[in-house]
Amino acid sequence: MKRLYLGSLLCFSFALVGCGAPDLSAMQPQVQKSAAIVVDVDNPPFGANATAVAEGGGVSTEVVHATAGDMLTQVDQILANQGVNGVVIVVHSANPILQSVAQLARQHPKVRFVVVSDWPATLPPLANLSALAMDPDTIAYAIGYLVGVNMNELVAKSTSTYGYAGQPKIGYLPSSAPSDEQKAFFAGLYQSDPAANVIPLVSLNGPGFPILYPTVSVAVVGNQPSAAQLAAISAQTATVYSFAQSLTGTTPAIEPGHLASSRVRDALSQLQAKSWSSGQQSVVDLSSVSLNTAVVPASVVLAWAKFEVDAEQTASSWQAQFAALSPTTRAQLANEFGLS
Repeated sequence: MKRLYLGSLLCFSFALVGCGAPDLSAMQPQVQKSAAIVVDVDNPPFGANATAVAEGGGVSTEVVHATAGDMLTQVDQILANQGVNGVVIVVHSANPILQSVAQLARQHPKVRFVVVSDWPATLPPLANLSALAMDPDTIAYAIGYLVGVNMNELVAKSTSTYGYAGQPKIGYLPSSAPSDEQKAFFAGLYQSDPAANVIPLVSLNGPGFPILYPTVSVAVVGNQPSAAQLAAISAQTATVYSFAQSLTGTTPAIEPGHLASSRVRDALSQLQAKSWSSGQQSVVDLSSVSLNTAVVPASVVLAWAKFEVDAEQTASSWQAQFAALSPTTRAQLANEFGLS
């Protein structure tokens, strides 16, 4: 499939033979399909196959490559052609383009927009605007659940190898992540490992001294640590788990992944559905959690494959599970991490 670049001369293989500016309105009645564009913004991780995924089906589609900075201008000019009745915007995080998407949807009320992103944003309630993204709370819950499975594996290995079981210490770096994500993580952790031993990563040294964290088996972060914090974590353990949207400076054993590229086709189907619905849709794929298989055991990989089957349908179960934690655990999370 050809790419559509603004200002370029091109022909659609299914349109008229002559070249010139894209004429999607002429294309549509010829093939009796809806006409849509897929806008790849800054090459999101799941968008590598967007062109291939967008092909076929009942929508005649072209792929446009844009940056967050020029997306508004590119799409607005293309939509001057009244043949385009649907736009799928593919982006890693919807927040940087939130205002541009809202402006486009308001300026083109007869065009349907679907934003497909790993991380959602709070979009305005417009009748022609919907969004499809991973649910951060469900992802945090799933990662907590898998960390618990991994901890159980460590205990089992300790028992079989050394003849005794030592409960691993999980160091948790107090996080600026949304409290719901943090509570979802702990709900998942204690669901799979009720005996989880969590301690806060607070420096044993006073102000003005290098950070010295207590000895732990593994560490968990919910946002990007500072360089000093990351160095202190690395001095205590080589195993880091993360439910942050992105983490640099180390490779976590378990961390958020990304949407499956097939979600682009799902969005194209939504554009032509008679049962069109605006608003946010949360989804979970096997690729929504990334497992470093060189570090985590096969049992953890298998646990995720089983868990993912139910994750989308039970996306809010973590709330009831967090509320059902023992009073002692709830008090610890409230006192040490401000989660109540």
